[in-house]
Amino acid sequence: MLPQESEEGSVIMSNYMAIIHKEPNGWYSAEVPALPGCYTDGATLDEIHFNLKEAIQLYLQDQPENVEQVEMMQVCV
Repeated sequence: MLPQESEEGSVIMSNYMAIIHKEPNGWYSAEVPALPGCYTDGATLDEIHFNLKEAIQLYLQDQPENVEQVEMMQVCV
């Protein structure tokens, strides 16, 4: 869950579905379908989860007009 600040200044928690792919080279790549262009990669599942949180936070800072609320976080490997 990632925090977002509402217009009133309170914090809203959002969940985003991420799809994780295991690549032929052993690394993982991930995309967040609700956030067009939000992708990342990592050498381990722990790293990909960390990188996903960072990628989503950066996306929301840079492109808040493209945010779509999603009710549940699902990870597909």
